[in-house]
Amino acid sequence: MAEKKKLSLDSLTLFLKRQCDNLRAAGLDGTEYKDYLIDMLFLKRVNDVFVQERDTYAKELKKSHPGLSDKKLETLLENKTHYAIYVPVEARWENLRTLTANVGKNLDAALGALEADNGDVLQGILSSV
Repeated sequence: MAEKKKLSLDSLTLFLKRQCDNLRAAGLDGTEYKDYLIDMLFLKRVNDVFVQERDTYAKELKKSHPGLSDKKLETLLENKTHYAIYVPVEARWENLRTLTANVGKNLDAALGALEADNGDVLQGILSSV
């Protein structure tokens, strides 16, 4: 596997500026697209932490239960109480990152699902966004 080149701050800044230019070209002004960006950054970060926790949990389960079937493992990995913040399927980055239509509606649905499955932690936080 080829080693990935570290992203410089300058290249990241240039990339983000280009993406903002693309959003403006699509007819959105900064006050509109900043809401999308903040929501997406939050969802991406929550997903990253969830994936790390899920991978660690999967390794623990495989070690403590040798011969565990993939179906049973998947069922155990969906135990909501095991995660700091459980990310339901409809809020998982793998499903959100390719959205091209109804982005706002889908982000709202993802945030709503995230809040519904984590009411003890996120109650009233995301529904006000």
